[in-house]
Amino acid sequence: MKMKAIFFLLSLALCLTLLPQPTIAKNHINHLIAKICRQSGNCTFSLKSNPVEGQRADLVSVTLIAIRLASDNAVETSSHIKSLLNNTADMDPSIEQGLFDCSDQYLDAIEQLNNSMAALVENDYKDLYVWISTAMSDAESCEDGFKDVKDHPSVLTDRNNQFSQLCKDALTVSKHLLTN
Repeated sequence: MKMKAIFFLLSLALCLTLLPQPTIAKNHINHLIAKICRQSGNCTFSLKSNPVEGQRADLVSVTLIAIRLASDNAVETSSHIKSLLNNTADMDPSIEQGLFDCSDQYLDAIEQLNNSMAALVENDYKDLYVWISTAMSDAESCEDGFKDVKDHPSVLTDRNNQFSQLCKDALTVSKHLLTN
């Protein structure tokens, strides 16, 4: 599954680079990223740390970066959950069940972010927004699954929060595509 996702993402990135897109000067893109980060609340750790390569870029490229960051995070979180599930001998059954549920939710989130990239390629910005929003809700559902577990806080709170922020960044960027 991991190799299929990587192959899909690389193929998608190649397709996006071959699509004719209006370009914007790099300093304008950097200004746009700064504006997006202000609107999002705090995306300097994500978008600003991944500068758009080359002298010229477009809003679609920035959107792809934002989605890719969220997708990479979801894949890492999914792997982390699997490693936690490999060591369940002394684990509270309710925590174990929560992790199983979160594993399913993060697999769904990865698929939904792949769907959002496909929507981006097709210039279907409304579906793009829906897919990212749905992926973000998976992390929220994962976190909510631990709220009923007494005496055991979620072991994924930090990861869920980071993933939600990355999705929020991608949603903020995709809003700019909807208005253009």
